[in-house]
This record gives sequence, C-alpha cells and structure tokens, in this order.
Amino acid sequence: MTTTSRTITRAGPAPVAFTLLGLATLLVGYLGFAYTVEVDPLWDPVSDYTFHSTALFLIAQLCILVGGGLILTRLPVDRPAGIFLGLWAGGLASVAVFPGNVSSTVSTVSGEIHRFGGALFMTALPVAALRIAHVLTTAGRQVLSLRRVRWAAVATLLTAAAFGLAQVIPALPQGALQRVALIAHGLLLISLAPLMRSVTR
Repeated sequence: MTTTSRTITRAGPAPVAFTLLGLATLLVGYLGFAYTVEVDPLWDPVSDYTFHSTALFLIAQLCILVGGGLILTRLPVDRPAGIFLGLWAGGLASVAVFPGNVSSTVSTVSGEIHRFGGALFMTALPVAALRIAHVLTTAGRQVLSLRRVRWAAVATLLTAAAFGLAQVIPALPQGALQRVALIAHGLLLISLAPLMRSVTR
C-alpha cells in the first residue's frame, strides 16, 4: 500500500464525521425553532431541550460524540493530549447521560454532574488541540492548518470561560454565551480534521 493510499484510508472517516456534526447542528437548530417559547435561546441553556424532546437531543449529542471521536481518534497525540481527549469524551458522555437541572433554583445530583461534564468537555478539547499543535510543531511537521487550530482553540477557551462566567453572574445571557461557545467548539473539531492526514505523512 502506498503512502497516498494510506493517507486516503486514514482520512476516510472525515466525511462521515462532518455529516454527523452537521446532523447534530440541524437537530439542535430544529429544536431551537420548535421550542422557541419553551426554551429562550438568550437565557436558557441548550440542555433544556432534553425536557421537551429527549430523543432528538440525545441523538444530537451522540452525533457529536461519534463524529468528534472519528476525528479525534485519528490525530497525532502524545500522552497529555490523549488524556484530555479522554476527558472530552467522558465529559460529553456524562452530559448526555445525566440531565441538567430543571431550573437555576433547583439543584440535583444529576444536574451537577451534567454541569461538571459540560465544563469538562468544553475546556478539555481546546487544551488537547493546543497540545496536538505543539506535538506537530516540535516533530518538525509543517502543517498549514496548525495556526488555524491554535486560534480556534483559544477562541473556544475564551467563549467557554465567558459561559462559565455567566454561571455566577446572572446578568449575563447564559443561553447566548453557551451557544456561541458550542459553535466555537464545533469549529475547533472541524479545524482539527485536516490534521488526520498528517498521521501518515
């Protein structure tokens, strides 16, 4: 098998991953349109959709987990990056399994696990991405998309921090900030996809 064919084989899951991430986006977009009255996109978290359409919201989360996993498991990682990618998967899985709190005034064990899992997956991925970019740089591999990955990782961390700040400052629009953070998260996953090819170079 030639180097070119190996590269194509390893990069093959990318279209499937993009399809799954696109499906997740469409599902969340549909939920946002269908439940505009029940879930205020400016103030209410995305996880509130699970109280109105559990099946669709769960499918969207599974699409992100599987689609993101197809990309992340084919990246050149070292031990620290691998640990953070594992934390990303664990955090996202816990968000899917444990429903969030019904309201900000009601705290449950499930809701707190959900909140912790959300914080974990939103921060673990950009840290792992920065580490992966560092690994490729120190290995002497000049990948055109490394700068894009770094910028996307920093943007993801900043938007995640803004959403975290909204947890303690009620005046901040929690729903809007979370949605911006999730968009940044998705763009980071997409920016990491070209690095799949560098595994076989």
